[in-house]
Amino acid sequence: MTDKTAAWDARCAAEDSLTNLPPQTVLPLLLPHIGKGMPSPAIWNSAGRGFDKRAPIEWQVFYAVARSWNGQVDSLPRDSGGTVLLTLLGAAKQTSERSRVLMDLTHRWVPDAETPVATLLKNPEEDLTVRTTAALALILHGQANYHDLLLGYAKEGSFADRKRWFDLLSDPRHKKKTGVDAKVVRMGFSLIEEDRRVSPDYVHGAYFLAIKTGDYVGQEFKPDQKAERYQGEHSLTDSFFADTVANALSWWVNHGNGFEKELPTTGGTVRR
Repeated sequence: MTDKTAAWDARCAAEDSLTNLPPQTVLPLLLPHIGKGMPSPAIWNSAGRGFDKRAPIEWQVFYAVARSWNGQVDSLPRDSGGTVLLTLLGAAKQTSERSRVLMDLTHRWVPDAETPVATLLKNPEEDLTVRTTAALALILHGQANYHDLLLGYAKEGSFADRKRWFDLLSDPRHKKKTGVDAKVVRMGFSLIEEDRRVSPDYVHGAYFLAIKTGDYVGQEFKPDQKAERYQGEHSLTDSFFADTVANALSWWVNHGNGFEKELPTTGGTVRR
């Protein structure tokens, strides 16, 4: 199936034959291949196996591997299939392999996975994608409280790194477990302000931070997108995104002091 010199029909036959084998047999063989990720540089968007026949060979192989992997993972029982994935996690040699297995563990979890997944989260030498994917799995399924740990990580590294940790801390599923934390609120508005300083000519990054922070704190910062001033020829004008950010920062000026010690009661809609 992964032989680039194989004929199309032979590759399809090989892919089909794998469906008759159990995940415990197939997934370890597929692991090094799924870890390779997308070919480069050109992008081929799949529309099914028949359509992929016209794709470059590298993309034919990529999608065959992806279909096989997904099919095998989907066949694992949701209540116990994580045991197979946990074994794969221990065998994964590459960062991309660990990331992929961790993402699948978010859908098929077993309690025994918590300790090794937490070990990956806490390893400062591990790739950030692995650590943040481990954090997501623990947010969804972990029994321990990882909130303070994530807060500490969110204070370190580049702007992009800190934003990734903030995305996890402000995730609605994490919020449901921990409630609203004033430290996370302050972090969100700090990132918005930093984004505007770093990228003054590009407002969209700050816009998405404003939306996420607003959702976390329970505020709507977007103005009325039906207003005439926001109507572009094909989409909303940049003014809509800029005004959303301005609304968020204006709200923070008026309410930020309330987050120094305790959370105020919030609600309603902020409009520009």
